[in-house]
Amino acid sequence: MPMFQIPGVRWCAEVPEVPVRELRLSGRFHRCSARLFRFDFTVENAGTQPVRVPRLPLLRLAEPCLPFPFERCVVTRLARQKNDVPGPFHPARVDAALRNAAFDSSEIIAGGGVAWCEMEEKETLPHSFHCDPGLALSDEAGTFHCFIGFDGQTRHLSDLVVESDEARSRLVAVTATVEFDEVVLAPGETLRPHSLYLDFGTDSVRELMLRHARRVARTTGTLHSPCRNIYCTWYYYGADIDRREVLANLRFIDREHLPFDVFQIDMGWENCFGDWEAEEVKFPGGMARVARAIRRRGILPGLWCAPFVVEEQAEVVRQNPEMFLRNSAGEFCRFQCVKGACRVVDPFHPAAEAYLVSLFRKFRRWGYGYFKLDFLRAVFLTADARFHDPGKNRAQAYRHGLELIRAGVGEDGVIDACGGLYEGSAGLVNLVRSGFDLRGHWRAEDSEISAYVNRIAQNLHRNFYNELWSTDPDALQLRRNDRAWKDNSLNLHLSRGCFTDEEAFSIVVNQLLGGGVVCVSERFRGFDPDRLALLKWLLPRRRFPAAIPPVLEAETLPRMLYCRSRGALLIVLNNWLGEETAEVPLHLEWIPRVIPGERYELFDCRNACRLGECVAGNPFPVRIPAHGTVLLRALRRRKPTAGEAEAE
Repeated sequence: MPMFQIPGVRWCAEVPEVPVRELRLSGRFHRCSARLFRFDFTVENAGTQPVRVPRLPLLRLAEPCLPFPFERCVVTRLARQKNDVPGPFHPARVDAALRNAAFDSSEIIAGGGVAWCEMEEKETLPHSFHCDPGLALSDEAGTFHCFIGFDGQTRHLSDLVVESDEARSRLVAVTATVEFDEVVLAPGETLRPHSLYLDFGTDSVRELMLRHARRVARTTGTLHSPCRNIYCTWYYYGADIDRREVLANLRFIDREHLPFDVFQIDMGWENCFGDWEAEEVKFPGGMARVARAIRRRGILPGLWCAPFVVEEQAEVVRQNPEMFLRNSAGEFCRFQCVKGACRVVDPFHPAAEAYLVSLFRKFRRWGYGYFKLDFLRAVFLTADARFHDPGKNRAQAYRHGLELIRAGVGEDGVIDACGGLYEGSAGLVNLVRSGFDLRGHWRAEDSEISAYVNRIAQNLHRNFYNELWSTDPDALQLRRNDRAWKDNSLNLHLSRGCFTDEEAFSIVVNQLLGGGVVCVSERFRGFDPDRLALLKWLLPRRRFPAAIPPVLEAETLPRMLYCRSRGALLIVLNNWLGEETAEVPLHLEWIPRVIPGERYELFDCRNACRLGECVAGNPFPVRIPAHGTVLLRALRRRKPTAGEAEAE
């Protein structure tokens, strides 16, 4: 088998044997720069009969010798499913971060809140961890970083596996595999997987992730949201939303001059997944009537939809029974959600193509211009799916489905992808959700993974994607409420609001950390004045994608974050993991390009007051309550002139 020696590192990259005799796998190794290497592969059917292309391991870094002890190794993973928790973990250390890395959310039932307690607990944690489409290997001391990954998710899905030995004492291998999903390859035809990159850096993991996003952008393009402040109905009302509540909230927004760009009506407006008409009892006169009421207030109307999911009783099933996805046994694929076992649209079927385009043209005629697309994973969840075009796989089907939706929406429509592929959405959508559905309390009630701090981690470790689109951090919940909407117990996890004042400010800051849009979900009738003041503080704020100081990148939730803005430093100090008030030191010298000895004036953004002067290199202590956050603005004091110094 071909071998490639990677210059500068004692790693050998081997191309494994192809499991199908008729397939020929060839690869080329390119040294793009002193620290960037690219592998290009071609898969060819060299036989005389059509062949199904299975999962193909393209490259294996066997027994990679890290330039530091394995106990200091940090893996920063990109995760395919939005409900997974990306970010750093130590494969040699059993802790919460490693358990997050072992968690697979693909089987969660969609739409009823994340039922983590129903997930089967793993008796033994694995020694292999899966990433798609990439990962970074680092020294926790910040002296070595390497990104390994593919430049996209439009040609295929990928599986990068980090494997350690059972004792978690050494790294056994890193394997890069492409998932072609048994597509049919005719004799003489070829497939070209995404290029696989090894990108070595000494600056930070964030810089490696930004470079990855920019490589993806070169082929897909980028698209961002023209709207910044989004109102969403879901995280109070759930499916129990109606025209009267929409109008009541619109009147409040108008009266309080809240600068919302979009008012988005979430699930519950529709009569049936697949037919997508208004439920007349809730919305008499139809959805066009509601859109007109929203537009009269200068706000863009938004609508929720699950375009790839169809209920069995929908009229479109009777009209086009064959436009739905099947598996290798010829059975219809099913997507489990709050509506039961639904059918999945096959985007490559001609009837499905017409259905998707016409559906969104109908929504545009109603007057809607913003679309939250949910349950998008339905089209790529089933590994043995067989599409109408036998030469296409799950990643290509997802991409084609989005292209059809974009054709129906038009170039000026705004699309928010929820639960889709991250790199696979680039260039076609304006926003992408960064993590799982929220709950109105800080602590986990059922399992460790559902704690609010993991929601912050998802938002933080995916905010580099603002290179491709605008990050959607999901909805802010500021109400004080411990009662279910309409006394329906199923709504309690949505309508509940139990955040303390310190937690409330932390979740407000979380809206800024992603660097994308701000999303809010409230029933404003009875909204507390102090929480309204906090909301008014947030909405005009500049968004910033917070970065982690390189010395802290091994931590899932570091106590210090920063961003450069308008000549100043914006700094987040937090006590998110603490259960008591703690003194958190500010180390300005940890921020790149800050020179020890420089003096900075510190201002508390929340309380609009000066905190004092901080000298880089001298820790500045800040007391922060449990689960609390301090947002600082640091302005560097210029050096005095010779005359000023003499006068002093």
